[in-house]
Amino acid sequence: MHEEGFTVERTASGELRFFRPDGRLLAEAPPLPPVPADPLASLTARWMRDGIPFDGETSMPSWDGGPVDLGWAVDSLRQAGAAF
Repeated sequence: MHEEGFTVERTASGELRFFRPDGRLLAEAPPLPPVPADPLASLTARWMRDGIPFDGETSMPSWDGGPVDLGWAVDSLRQAGAAF
């Protein structure tokens, strides 16, 4: 990311601030959502409520074991970041 011109600054209090290539301050990330006491039961109940089919194969990845297309991944992340 640093090759793209993003910068980091440490304030006198030790806080880190991150800046876009155009100098604008990046907003803080929103707080993470709460995690239920039993995430699996909560997720299963939501899928059932919403009519989403699932079974023992649902969590199986479809990755074929090939190498990651790093150029595509970085371009996708950059395009997604442009929307922010």
